[in-house]
Amino acid sequence: MDIYPYEVPEGVHPYAWMFLGFGLSGEQTDELARHVFDRLGARWSGVERESVVLRFAVDFPLDAGDGYRRVSVGERFREVVAPDSGARVVSGFLPPGIALDRHTGTLAGTFTKPGLYTVEIARGPEVKWDALGTRGGPESVGEWIPVGEKRAVVEQDLSMHKPTLDDMTDEEKAQALAGLLAWEASKAAEANSGY
Repeated sequence: MDIYPYEVPEGVHPYAWMFLGFGLSGEQTDELARHVFDRLGARWSGVERESVVLRFAVDFPLDAGDGYRRVSVGERFREVVAPDSGARVVSGFLPPGIALDRHTGTLAGTFTKPGLYTVEIARGPEVKWDALGTRGGPESVGEWIPVGEKRAVVEQDLSMHKPTLDDMTDEEKAQALAGLLAWEASKAAEANSGY
């Protein structure tokens, strides 16, 4: 899953990660997830991010085109545009009198003003978890970042480390050998001294 693409430890609720970043301990996030999802029955649909465009012609006297819904002032309206996924307006405007419940994805209300209205509603998550945090580094506790932003990547320069003897110069090999011989001599001295 793109929102939290990390392994969840065995025995931890699979949605405990949703409560990361609030200063809770691992046990607290696990218990909170069990309460919200198992006891209270909240659902996570895992809906991918997408958008829907709605067009309304409210008492508009001219032909607005096929893409517009013809409605009248005083008419009640209710439609679920993003079931189980959360929703938000990303462009355009809702007709006056119509409101979006971000949590249920429901548009509802009564049309109050004539005109042409176009609105784009995004469905799905707005943020994702970055385990390293945007500062990047193992000391970072992680944070929620916008879904379109790239996660932090820790880059390590290992060029100063020599992984094998073949990559070492003769001088580096001599230093390493001298260090190993000194270590071996000190271990032998400890063994002979009895400590």
